[in-house]
Amino acid sequence: MSNINKQVWKAYGSSYLRFGTVSGETVTNGWIMVKVEWVSSLPTWEKLANLGSVEELARALPHAGR
Repeated sequence: MSNINKQVWKAYGSSYLRFGTVSGETVTNGWIMVKVEWVSSLPTWEKLANLGSVEELARALPHAGR
């Protein structure tokens, strides 16, 4: 299953979140690596295991965005 166009987030410390969209995918040393186009930053390659899914976050917080 491809992760291209999946919306993701990543937390840094306890006060900083980044949101972005996956634009590339590869496997390196057994890890799924994805290229993320961040909303307010340059793109980076990240381990998929270190990212959260915006879709799953929205399901966990059903009142969000209303």
